[in-house]
Amino acid sequence: MHDLRSSVTTIGSADRGIDIRLPTAHISANHWRIELRARGAGLVDVGSKNGTYYENKRTLASA
Repeated sequence: MHDLRSSVTTIGSADRGIDIRLPTAHISANHWRIELRARGAGLVDVGSKNGTYYENKRTLASA
């Protein structure tokens, strides 16, 4: 579990330039970000090779 301390948290497999590192072949270097908004949180794919899925559904938003 990770605390989200910023309004935008980037997630990926890169060694640098991201907030949360998930070192696996299934995650792109800069895969997605979580955006905290007034009405909740949003999950945004930011250039992953194979897309981002949440509850077995591909997210529609992309950067």
